[in-house]
Amino acid sequence: RNIGIFFSETDNFLYTPWTSKAGLLDELWVPNSQMIQACWASGLKGKDIKVVEPALDTSKYEQSYEKLDYLVDALSGNFAFYFIADLNKRKNLVGLLEAFHTEFTTNEPVSLVVKLAKYGATPQQIADEFQGIARVVKENIKLYPRVDDYKPEILIPGYLSETDIYRLHTTCHCLVAPSFGEAWGLPILDAMGLGNVVIASNVGGPADYIEDGKNGFLVKTSLTMCGGMTEQFPFLFTGHESWWKPDSGELKRKMREAYALSSGKRKEMTKRALSTVYNYSYDNFINKVKDIL
Repeated sequence: RNIGIFFSETDNFLYTPWTSKAGLLDELWVPNSQMIQACWASGLKGKDIKVVEPALDTSKYEQSYEKLDYLVDALSGNFAFYFIADLNKRKNLVGLLEAFHTEFTTNEPVSLVVKLAKYGATPQQIADEFQGIARVVKENIKLYPRVDDYKPEILIPGYLSETDIYRLHTTCHCLVAPSFGEAWGLPILDAMGLGNVVIASNVGGPADYIEDGKNGFLVKTSLTMCGGMTEQFPFLFTGHESWWKPDSGELKRKMREAYALSSGKRKEMTKRALSTVYNYSYDNFINKVKDIL
């Protein structure tokens, strides 16, 4: 019996080679329920399709990690929103920058930490590209006379070790992931497992494992045509597909709500979040796969 496991992050993949390849298989395993709809829209409605979420090494959530000293100094005691992503259109960095800079004034004790990676790019190249994007955002929203008048972001360009990524989670307070599509979202689950509040688009994996207002926050979305993913294979993320654009107003409201959470409500939310991630432990994964097989 041939089983195919794959991830997609748009409403269909009908005009890609994936459809014919998947059609050859006996069974398909996908990481979230939204992908079942994408398979059906791609001509695979008669296929045996099951949601099998990836497994997590939950032991990492039972360890303690030191904060990143240089980041602690840069934050100066501020509440820290943070973003961990590759530098591409799907991750919606522009939407995050717009929301942060229009929701919070420069005199509020909040900061935005942006951890970016890009295959084949040096940290300096990433920094230069980021600064160009941030400058255009600030020029377009026109809140202050000069770009330098905005609260500066804290950029971490390039790759970090796994331990330093966990230290980044430990140092910050609220992960924001306003993606146009997210099949699973490992940084989101790591943030939940390491005691942070999360905000994510109501798509893909996060739509399955986040209950809005209970173990995190979900931002409503609307379908819009794909575009701007020029780094990918030419047959993926084309105008034949749509993805989900987060509502900018709701993203701002969720960020404000996360910032304003009382310590008691924050503790309740993060406790539920930790319970959620343990659903995807190795043991639970093995038992689910055994049942399916």
